[in-house]
Amino acid sequence: MKDRMTYLDLARITAIVLVVAGHFRPDFEPGWWGVLVRGIYSFHMPMLFFISGYLYSLKKPESYKALLVSKFRRLVIPYLSASVVLILIKIPARHFFPVANPVGPLSFLKIFYMPAAAPHLWFLWALWWMFIVVGLFRSKSSRAFLFLAAVVVSLLPFETTDLFCISEVKRCFVYFMAGCCAADGWLDWESFLIRIKTVVPLLWLVCLVAYSLSGTENAVSYLFMGLLGSVAMLSLCKTASGHMSPSAVRLSTEAALASFTVYLFHSAFIALAMAVLDRMPFVLYAGLTVAAGFFGPLLIHEFLLKRFSLTGTLFAVKRQ
Repeated sequence: MKDRMTYLDLARITAIVLVVAGHFRPDFEPGWWGVLVRGIYSFHMPMLFFISGYLYSLKKPESYKALLVSKFRRLVIPYLSASVVLILIKIPARHFFPVANPVGPLSFLKIFYMPAAAPHLWFLWALWWMFIVVGLFRSKSSRAFLFLAAVVVSLLPFETTDLFCISEVKRCFVYFMAGCCAADGWLDWESFLIRIKTVVPLLWLVCLVAYSLSGTENAVSYLFMGLLGSVAMLSLCKTASGHMSPSAVRLSTEAALASFTVYLFHSAFIALAMAVLDRMPFVLYAGLTVAAGFFGPLLIHEFLLKRFSLTGTLFAVKRQ
């Protein structure tokens, strides 16, 4: 159990760092950065959904009402709280430097049907709907059926609405359900990750390079790269977790507990860093901005959100 949680912590931290890096898109970025970001986008969000589904299925069954109450507290309340904070930051900030995805007073209403405060908050909307659906499927076989249905839906060539982030649910539900099926015991998942620790990551690396350089994407390639990348990264994290010292395990646990805060607020720190660090050599500029986007929210988590019960509730702060 300890090793399992450690490798999941590593995978979550890796995905969040890649989220931060993927949201650093300056106007003058070199071509290689665009290729790198394209590769990141092929698997980092699928992996987060996979982990969410995996952890959901590992837990003991609870009533549907208890599930909804729990996820409302964990997803909806932090979404609304972070949205209000980000809007309150963005409205005055636009008078001092350019603000991506500008907001206004009407944004306080729009957040109830779309991620108007910051586009990256679509993840919380999508995850909320996924829990609403999967909670109705209580058995292992019914969740396997739901996974197959999610595969079909993700590949169907029809458009869905962006309202309530339904389009993202169509595209990403398959990864959540893949995680559920992995935890449901259709195969020995832990042993499987160890057995594939060389072949699958190498295959993924080859496919990742080809995909990133191709410049094209369709539903089939996104599905394939998302599943392959998730499995490959989890296998790599599983292997790495076996070589970690106790202090490294504790550090990864603390970082993983704060990763939700990083996801909520990294965009504000990226924007601030880009305004301050502009005109630097690109590699240094990128490194410092991504570091600010990751470590800035970590400091907020440690020295503000964890200190008060109210902020802990509003932003779903987890404690070890």
